[in-house]
Amino acid sequence: MKNKQVTVVIPSLGTKNLNQLLKKLATNNLIKEILLSIPNLNNKKNYSYNSKKIKIINSKFHHQVKQRIICYKKIKSKYTLLLDDDVNFGNNFVKNLLKMKIQKGNNSVIGPIYYDYKNFEKIHKISSSLYSLIKRFVQTLILGIPFSKKRMGKISRAGTCYGVDPDYMDGDCMSVEWIPGGCMILSTTKLINKNYFNIEGKAYCEDLIQSYLLRKKKLLLYVYKQAKIYTDSPKKIVGKEDLKNYLNGHKLFCKYSKLNNIRVTIWRAYLKLRL
Repeated sequence: MKNKQVTVVIPSLGTKNLNQLLKKLATNNLIKEILLSIPNLNNKKNYSYNSKKIKIINSKFHHQVKQRIICYKKIKSKYTLLLDDDVNFGNNFVKNLLKMKIQKGNNSVIGPIYYDYKNFEKIHKISSSLYSLIKRFVQTLILGIPFSKKRMGKISRAGTCYGVDPDYMDGDCMSVEWIPGGCMILSTTKLINKNYFNIEGKAYCEDLIQSYLLRKKKLLLYVYKQAKIYTDSPKKIVGKEDLKNYLNGHKLFCKYSKLNNIRVTIWRAYLKLRL
């Protein structure tokens, strides 16, 4: 496998994990450059690791989609790895992702399997407990998602998404409708160069929209079992501000995907009542 084939794009606000992540990326021979988009150069104080591979892109925006887009014109590699700044992974992670990307071809997008950063447990689980069985039955009935493992990687008719449990995969690589937004690798020529998330606040459903637009461009989405990434488990929606941001993102996804049915209405009503 040739060296220096990959550009990494990281939108960041300067997290504590950034030094560790940059060091791991900069010492990887497959990576040509790391474009770190920061909305305020004062945030440079949050990291100290230096490398010729790292290029700081100053951004006027605290907005991950806009932060990514300003990096795209500067990419010099065939493949681009979109990465959040709060993730961690093993030594062969980039190699495994790139290997599967090359194997699946130019029109492929490859994502990893997600594990919790603190306890190393898989984030997306299919449980056989009685509570989980009842919950899955209700989700199938109301939200319109398969009951069995066929729900993995799918988007329901209510606009909700379901991750992949690696223990239930039939092989190492699985076709999906949705890749979580923390990490994906794709051909640089296939990047989405428009701001598809034109709302402020926490970017709920941004990854749903990106996945939808990539599939609309006839790209094929996969997750690969041998690419393992570690991050914090998704936080539940708590408080009115969180709910407002989620509903804004969900409405935007439904607008793109032309999703308008009673299941969508029920899902939003449930979230409002739960608070």
